[in-house]
Amino acid sequence: MKQRILMGLQRIVTNYTEVIEFGIAFVLIIYGAYIASPLYVVDSSAMFAIVFDNSIYRSITGLIITIPAWPIVFFQIKDGLCDYSRHKRRKTLLLCLSVVYLYLSALRAITIGIFPILWIFTLALGFISAILYLRLT
Repeated sequence: MKQRILMGLQRIVTNYTEVIEFGIAFVLIIYGAYIASPLYVVDSSAMFAIVFDNSIYRSITGLIITIPAWPIVFFQIKDGLCDYSRHKRRKTLLLCLSVVYLYLSALRAITIGIFPILWIFTLALGFISAILYLRLT
């Protein structure tokens, strides 16, 4: 048991970028499901926020933003960390993931405003995804 844990930790240490990609993609899937659910409430009176408050638009947006995250999670679970690191569409998926996070930070800055700086966290995730993408090119 102890040796399995050590081997798992060794695999994580050697493939740390893949683990970071998995975490960022998994968080995006959870966030997209939250946006598509009726639990998401827009608390702004801006025009764009009123449009985003429509449940059909919110559901479509929540499903669309999870599109680049599903293959990353699927291929890492199916193929494992070592085989995923050689996947041919990895760069494209990371680029799409960073664009989605940058879109979400811009959307949040527009709907909520600049001063409650909650959008800075999604912007940071977008920059982390972009750095991972630039590292591969």
